[in-house]
Amino acid sequence: MKKYFALILTSATFLFIDQALPQSLTADFSTANDSTQYVCRVNEGGEVELFTAPRERGGLWNPTDYNSELNDNRRLRNTWRKKFQSSKDQFGDRSPRTRRAKQRWRGFRRNARALRECGKSLAISVNSNPCLEIAPETTSFGRGTLRIFNGRVCNPANSSVVELELVFSFATGGCSGTLLNEYTVLTAAHCVESKPKRIRIRSGSTVVDAVDYQAHPKYNAFSFFNIEQYDVAIIRTNSPISGPTSQIVSGSIATGETAIIAGYGLDEFGTSGTLKATALELAYVDSDTIATRYTRRQPDGNTCFGDSGGPLFVNRFGEWVIAGITSNGDRNDCSYGDVSRYANLTFPEVRDFLAPYLTASIFNLD
Repeated sequence: MKKYFALILTSATFLFIDQALPQSLTADFSTANDSTQYVCRVNEGGEVELFTAPRERGGLWNPTDYNSELNDNRRLRNTWRKKFQSSKDQFGDRSPRTRRAKQRWRGFRRNARALRECGKSLAISVNSNPCLEIAPETTSFGRGTLRIFNGRVCNPANSSVVELELVFSFATGGCSGTLLNEYTVLTAAHCVESKPKRIRIRSGSTVVDAVDYQAHPKYNAFSFFNIEQYDVAIIRTNSPISGPTSQIVSGSIATGETAIIAGYGLDEFGTSGTLKATALELAYVDSDTIATRYTRRQPDGNTCFGDSGGPLFVNRFGEWVIAGITSNGDRNDCSYGDVSRYANLTFPEVRDFLAPYLTASIFNLD
């Protein structure tokens, strides 16, 4: 059963950043402490640089090979996991030997995860924080500036991503959207399919009421397949909305590309109404659909209720442009195993629908 995101971003690694990552890895020597084992940063050439902690207090940080260090931690993680399981079976959970093995296993597992996420995120760009790409961040999780993409809290005042408050006859709801120009917001068709009596648009400190909206005429909420295909809508206002705007991508989108998703929906703590962003990899792309996976092996982040209508950005010539609109997913709890789907804005019928509402400059020509 598909879920609708009409109520940001769910991410187990988001929790991992807050609780475990600062114990082993940072991106800045000045934030390192006695428990920091690695400094992982990017140089001016965009390459990952990894340093291991000095052997003695006051010693020098030692440069090391990123891939070798990651592979060593993965190997030791697997070795100590087997030792822990063997000791648990032989001596029980409370045995000191079992506890030591468990501690070592968890330590190497934590290091492997931190290094993997650091390397993945730094490979995207020098400014590897997704908030720095779409809006300055307002809150750092953990100690120091961690260059990890996972549900970072962003500053909405300088972002094109807006929050939508939907008022119906007997209920209220929320979605996300993207400001295309000062009078036009891009969102999902299912956000307006129940014909809201009022749509309030929040962009930073600016609040504007919509005067009109239009969903793609071919959108079908009762479709069992490809419901995201035409899940696109435009909202218009008479009053200008202040804030940055974003362009829509032209050309092709590829599986494996790095993307940024953003929205005001539910996070892993069950709260909503805060702009968050995370970077991830596109798992699947066809002519009308984009999909991302949220698994233990790919815990980059996920969308959830309230992120509906929010953007999926890809990078073109140094600019993050809109390639998709958050539509639906497989799991109602937004947890591991979920597949989230987005309307593909390169789909010709979607572009034909958008064209009358937009100026030519909205489309990014790549």
